[in-house]
Amino acid sequence: MLQTMLQQQDDYFFAEEDRVWEVLEWVQEHRLELQDHGVKARQGGRLPDSCVELLRTGGLFDLALSTEQGGRGLTSAAQARVLEELGTIDGSLAWCVMIGMDSGIYRGFLPSSVSEEVFPTSGLISAGWIHPQGTAVDLGNGTCQVNGRWQFGSGIDHADVLLGGVRYFAHDSSEWTWRIAVLDKQSVKVEQTWDTWGLQGSGSQHYSAEGLIIPTERTFSLHEPKLDGPMHRPHDAILRKMAGIPLGVAVGGLSAVVAGVQKKVAALLKEGEKPNDRVLHSIGNLTADLLSLRASVYSSLATAWDVYQQNPHTQADQGSILVASAAIRQRAFQGSRDLVMKAGDLLGAQAVYVAAGDLGARLSDLHVMCQHAVAQQSLLELAGNRILGGKTAGPFL
Repeated sequence: MLQTMLQQQDDYFFAEEDRVWEVLEWVQEHRLELQDHGVKARQGGRLPDSCVELLRTGGLFDLALSTEQGGRGLTSAAQARVLEELGTIDGSLAWCVMIGMDSGIYRGFLPSSVSEEVFPTSGLISAGWIHPQGTAVDLGNGTCQVNGRWQFGSGIDHADVLLGGVRYFAHDSSEWTWRIAVLDKQSVKVEQTWDTWGLQGSGSQHYSAEGLIIPTERTFSLHEPKLDGPMHRPHDAILRKMAGIPLGVAVGGLSAVVAGVQKKVAALLKEGEKPNDRVLHSIGNLTADLLSLRASVYSSLATAWDVYQQNPHTQADQGSILVASAAIRQRAFQGSRDLVMKAGDLLGAQAVYVAAGDLGARLSDLHVMCQHAVAQQSLLELAGNRILGGKTAGPFL
């Protein structure tokens, strides 16, 4: 019944999005192969090359790229739904696709001539931490010098395009603005630092650049799109679809627990015994929590897309849905983690055994995901500030 409930939500939210069904079908066709890749990624600390090429061939790194440019052209909600499906298989796999597909978004913020150089074809994978950890100093001759060390370079080993957030100093200026630099991957040092207890397969290494000279036109701001439309305006497109991943990890975890409990209940009923009321209540409660999280995420993303498509839309409308979707995204990360923890408690001692399933791996992945800025409690402080009339206090809110 749980799967039917989830399908009914999908039928409601994605009834008119034919392209997402094609991608979901592809994921199902390759599910067993992707599961095997997920296990190997966790063991090896990065996605196997064969996994990367499989995902590339399936167009998973082109979910945000427009159909005119050879991509899948999915809405933000549909992107999240695909990431959810991948998350039911493996968190790291979904995380790398989420980061890699930003190539289809970033190209809309570069001048067309530069975009064509950096992203000449579809199927390209991006990676990089865009928080301004580095510096870029304009040298006044059309170039700038980049220095910095960045963390969380998820998927960096197989990335085609590498980026880094910088504090950009215009020529002869002491004031800086946040920009993102397109780095020469061959000139960047990748540090093998990703030794973690969750999302092991994402390969989110540190990387650094020292005295790297790049054309100034290879830096861009998410507040200065070169293309119109909801994929590039406003500036939060790279974040919108993220909530799909924790949802998928939670869906996979709860589905496994429900299947296990269902067998026990069937055996009890066969023997004429009554199932434990606490167990029944827990299953009902966890299912309600999951359905609520999914509904809020996909509803907010659909609303955001509609608002952003309106031309022009008011700043009040844009700000309202920007804050709403950010707050709901934070709740999706935290709520998914809580859900999987409670599901583990329901199984009790059985949950600690690897042979019983991957609930522990899912929980550790969610713990690591929740350390991302979009999942932190401080995000709600920023949201509360905006709701009460305060001005923007963060790069995305």
